[in-house]
Amino acid sequence: MRKPIMTPEFTDALANLLKIWCKITYKATNYTDTHSRSSLIKFLRDTTDWTMFQHCIEDREAMTLRDKQDHKDWFENAMIDKRAEEELELKHNNYEKDGT
Repeated sequence: MRKPIMTPEFTDALANLLKIWCKITYKATNYTDTHSRSSLIKFLRDTTDWTMFQHCIEDREAMTLRDKQDHKDWFENAMIDKRAEEELELKHNNYEKDGT
């Protein structure tokens, strides 16, 4: 089931990509040419996600919108936390001043 894309150049590039991914993911170099099935599935998921983000216009737009929404949600939560801290500090200061 060898496809035309499976040239030595492609195979070498894939092996190099897998080597780099292992080094980043596991903080170590894999010195063999074989990997566990679960590791290869994780590699394929990671490279699929990254490839789609880098080269698929629909995915890039969706990810950008998601990132903007995540930032908006984070900012709103930060503001709520800041207001709660300020209210708590104000109550604390009033308690120390008035004793009530």
